[in-house]
Amino acid sequence: MAIHRWRPCAALVALLVLLATSGCSGISSCGCIQSLPADCVPETTTITWSNVDHRVDLVYTYQHLVVEYPEAGVQAPDQGPVYPGLPVIGLQWIRMDHATWDPVLAASLGEHLGVPVRIDRPADTAKDAGKGLKYDPDVPAYITYDALKLVTADFTLSCGDYSEGTFTAWTEKRSGVHACGSPITDDYVAEADWGCPPRAESPTPTWTSMPGKKDAGAGTTPPTRPPG
Repeated sequence: MAIHRWRPCAALVALLVLLATSGCSGISSCGCIQSLPADCVPETTTITWSNVDHRVDLVYTYQHLVVEYPEAGVQAPDQGPVYPGLPVIGLQWIRMDHATWDPVLAASLGEHLGVPVRIDRPADTAKDAGKGLKYDPDVPAYITYDALKLVTADFTLSCGDYSEGTFTAWTEKRSGVHACGSPITDDYVAEADWGCPPRAESPTPTWTSMPGKKDAGAGTTPPTRPPG
């Protein structure tokens, strides 16, 4: 069962629409960016970096519900990942050849930061990670995820009047399993927790305490979540 996206994705959609526009590849303070001059090639160009920003973003995540009806277990997701809108990796705001410049910018940014910088799209390992999950009546759902530590930075090239733009890549990939309702220990878990059912007010109800549990007093009605 796929879960709802509780976070707005308008900014990502707007960015994708902007990049797909045929008139120009992006907009900056100088308007529609011109193409790089012919003599602007990696071998003779100096790259300067500024406004470096880091954030964690999910690339694949799945919700695995804990259910008690018709029998206790962990329900595998029946659809694709909750986050099909992957972060935009590579160049933004300037008309350049991605195949040529993305690796060059990644290497330059990595040298600037002192860590390896990558631009490849990681494989989805989150879905299969749910195959070994164990039933726990105190956990409403598990979230399996693949997440990236993204780095976004502005760059300026030493050629051309408009040779500046923004570049996004990643420096770290983490895969994990988050039991909904458990403590949020870092940015990766915080991102994964967005895929959990909304946290209820204390005391936290569990599946064993929900109405409709199949027992002598509840008949065979499937359990339902508490309001909220």
